[in-house]
Amino acid sequence: FRSVDAGYIPSPIGLANLTLRPHLNPTIAQPASLFTPPPLLEPRGTRVNVLGALYPLGAQLTTSAVHWDARAAIIDTSPLRSRRVFAQSNPPQFATFVVGAGVTPIVGVRVGASFASGGWQRAGESPTVPVDREARVVTIESELAFRHTSLAGEWTRDRLDTRFGTKTVGGWYVQGMQTLSPRWFAAARVERMDTDFALGVDRASRFTASEQTLGLRLTPDLTFRVSHRAVERFGVTGYGHTGAVSFVWFHRWL
Repeated sequence: FRSVDAGYIPSPIGLANLTLRPHLNPTIAQPASLFTPPPLLEPRGTRVNVLGALYPLGAQLTTSAVHWDARAAIIDTSPLRSRRVFAQSNPPQFATFVVGAGVTPIVGVRVGASFASGGWQRAGESPTVPVDREARVVTIESELAFRHTSLAGEWTRDRLDTRFGTKTVGGWYVQGMQTLSPRWFAAARVERMDTDFALGVDRASRFTASEQTLGLRLTPDLTFRVSHRAVERFGVTGYGHTGAVSFVWFHRWL
């Protein structure tokens, strides 16, 4: 089986961007790697994400068989930068190449990996950037589903060119959902991000978070969720706690 997509396409790298569609997200919050930037790589520099929330302009070729799948894509934005279709301001456009593949040895089990390479920062974007800079992104992902349980995890490592040499930013998350009854389900996510550069205090180079969610399918189209999230942010000692409630309505007409 082969397919070609062109135009504004879903991000061809990583699992985290799939959670941007709320009905596919088992919790309320999305993985922090999409929206929580690590500390600046250099003074007055450009902020990036471990894996940005991305809906790029590009083209993708996908092929698959019973036990494997593969894809190749070219997109106009670095996977480290968030880009919106209708935003007034977006990061500079770069040609970024993405390849990925996965193996499904048995039904319900998949392991995959992706690699992306391209520019992440344009010359003149900030006072400290005299030349265009490149970045490489590697992700490894896994999904497991059995009976009434689904698990997923992703590991991401970014290598970025900076004025101080090549710097590394990375992160991982593991999430799961357990169906308790036809209407009730429970879900959770644990995640962490880290950097390899000094920020004055050792604890500042780490971000950890967890979320626990209880959901109720009120109708086939409407889902209610309530969750608790604990977060230890970059540069902060101790966890902050938040609660959230959401209603998600999703209906397919075609």
